[in-house]
Amino acid sequence: MDMLGPLQLKIMNYLWDGHAPQTAQDIADYLNERGSKHVTSTITTVLLSLEKRKLVYRQRNGHAYVYESFSGGRTEYRLAVLHYIIHDVYESHAGLLYANLSQILEPEKWATSQSHS
Repeated sequence: MDMLGPLQLKIMNYLWDGHAPQTAQDIADYLNERGSKHVTSTITTVLLSLEKRKLVYRQRNGHAYVYESFSGGRTEYRLAVLHYIIHDVYESHAGLLYANLSQILEPEKWATSQSHS
């Protein structure tokens, strides 16, 4: 499973949230308004990488390209990540997966059980 990096995920979440079609400049502006500092050329490079992975597609719009995500992309990506985690990382050991998830989702319960051991 080829996981998305932090910048790739920010871009994909923006597109998956329905902000499409968008140019690389539009995406850079959006991210920069939220504290990320990325030049348009960096965003373009990431978008081309995402296009190669079949997560986005582009169309020419005047002098620029606009990018959109494929429909169902977020759900399909999440399912692929879960499949990877369950079958490859945890080797289908549901009990261990559940125990680790409970540590994350219910840390206070886990801390209490550890202090009684």
